[in-house]
Amino acid sequence: MILPKHYLIIHHDDMDGAAAAAIAKFAIREAAIKNRWSVSIYLYAATYGNEPPYHLMDTNTAVYILDFSYGRQETIKIHSMVESLQVLDHHKTSEEALKGLPYAHFDMTKSGALLAYEYFWQYMERHASHCITRLNPEREGGANVKRIYELLDNYDLWQKKSDDEDNLQEYLGAIKQECRERSENFVNWLMNWLFNHIAKNVFNHEVGMVPLTVALTSGECYRAKTAANITRVASTAFDTFIDGGSEGDVPAVVVFSHLDISMLGQYLYQKSPYSVVMIMGMFEKECKISLRSNKDVEEDLKIDCSEIAKHYVGGGHKHAAGFITTPRKALEIAGLLKPAA
Repeated sequence: MILPKHYLIIHHDDMDGAAAAAIAKFAIREAAIKNRWSVSIYLYAATYGNEPPYHLMDTNTAVYILDFSYGRQETIKIHSMVESLQVLDHHKTSEEALKGLPYAHFDMTKSGALLAYEYFWQYMERHASHCITRLNPEREGGANVKRIYELLDNYDLWQKKSDDEDNLQEYLGAIKQECRERSENFVNWLMNWLFNHIAKNVFNHEVGMVPLTVALTSGECYRAKTAANITRVASTAFDTFIDGGSEGDVPAVVVFSHLDISMLGQYLYQKSPYSVVMIMGMFEKECKISLRSNKDVEEDLKIDCSEIAKHYVGGGHKHAAGFITTPRKALEIAGLLKPAA
């Protein structure tokens, strides 16, 4: 039996999307090995505002779009081109755009990583049942993998229950940077790290991996250093008003930084609870803008980041969203340059 090619399309710079892609690739790979399928698995890094990779799609392709969504017309076009399509996402703006499409599944109560974990657990039950025994959360290896996905889920949904969520993010963020410097694929690294826990803890195989406990301890050290940097960077923030689209003119705290977005955003909106925090990651040809707002203020004073991001062709959640624009446009939004004539 020859299966179609599988493309995993993820949000490249998002830990949530990377974890979703890791469990998806593992499940498909294991199913192919067990059933002797001929499969090609591709990882494609998707970003908001860019055209889908239509050149990678044909009628022999199964497409999984994880923790990310394209626009409605683009998604319908993809579906018409391929053998099958499944969208797993949890972003407010995307759910509105894809409402009614039977192959688009949304759940605002779960992260993209946890959505993928649950979906591909069912996939493995059908096609790679041997993995279910290995991933059983009642066994140490499976428990560690499930714990990692729970920590990622808590962090992404801002439902942190301990310092471990921040510690894991800091550790993975450091590894991600190392992968960039070595021109390695972070998703492949994450997939191998997650499932080496199984080989180590279930089969007692000696594999080169950092245990979860060590990763969390390392992340705690990184976090202490990041916290000091956040205090320093936050001191450079300035107040302004930005065009928030349907949100109107919105009070904003603007800062230029490539630091941990969530930690910096939380630090700043706690100091300015009625403003949206706009973190601008400036690069040579583009600026990645992350938006954060306080969910603990009065209901009528809450700022919907997803509506602001949508105004600039981005998307996300009510209190955490983002978009990509040009460096000049970013400076115009922040009020540092006059709009071009």
